Amino acid sequence: MKKIILTTLAIIVALSTVLSITGFAMAETETRPVEVEAERLGLAIKAPAVVKAGEPIRMQVVTRPGERPVPQAEVWAVNLNNLTNDTAPAADVASLSQANGFLLGTTNDRGYVDPAPGIMREGRYMLVAIKPNFDPGFAMIKVTSRVPLSLRAPDSAKVGEPVTMRVTDPNGQGVYNAAIFAVPLLSTTDGTNSNIDQLLKEAEAYAQMMERPTVDGSPTTNERAYDSTLNIRRYLIGFTDRNGEFTYRFQQQGPYLLIAAKCGYTPDFHIIKITKLRPTPMPAELAPMKVEEAKISQIK
Repeated sequence: MKKIILTTLAIIVALSTVLSITGFAMAETETRPVEVEAERLGLAIKAPAVVKAGEPIRMQVVTRPGERPVPQAEVWAVNLNNLTNDTAPAADVASLSQANGFLLGTTNDRGYVDPAPGIMREGRYMLVAIKPNFDPGFAMIKVTSRVPLSLRAPDSAKVGEPVTMRVTDPNGQGVYNAAIFAVPLLSTTDGTNSNIDQLLKEAEAYAQMMERPTVDGSPTTNERAYDSTLNIRRYLIGFTDRNGEFTYRFQQQGPYLLIAAKCGYTPDFHIIKITKLRPTPMPAELAPMKVEEAKISQIK
């Protein structure tokens, strides 16, 4: 790991040197007097140091110095595990990023990468911001494993009866704002694990989109970036409160697949069977036959 970090630093220094040399070379080869331009601005990346795999990353690119938002800047992610001692310094930062990393997105007018990207694979990454006529910006970020959710609910309930579900983390703490889905099992094509896995993936994708930051980087629960191809949307029944609980009354009988999903967490599921509410038997003294018999006796 130490060699990888040293290699990364060597690449950054080499790239900065190349950019500086290129600037001096252009000035020296110019035969006519030129006006000296203002100090070249650099880029800086504002991003969290640690995120969970798949979690939307709020990141902004600003000028260095000044911290003014920079639009139309590309942000790349380079996995440090992909950099070895054999990695040759590229002629420019763009080539290095394209050869060893992947594009996360482009900044909007307020300097935010929009929509907010996520990195699915765990590891340490170097973020690289690139824009013509600017010195590149760098930041380090660590992507950790997702935390598994635990969904607890009764195995059966009656139609119209309140059903309380609770979503917790591995420490038993309630998880706030976890999305709860109730999928009628009769509506699925089959009951195989592959079908359930697909529903879990869709629920996870929906939860990520619902918590994707807006253009100014603040969290939102609107559906601005919602993918209409996710059929799981119609089965959303609500979100957990600050205790990790959610209560719902089912109006139709049948088996349901309950799914709990939240951005940055591994979803969990539970199967519940909803049965008809049995009618309360009428007391014997109020039964229809008894009432008729009472009326006849009164006439007599």
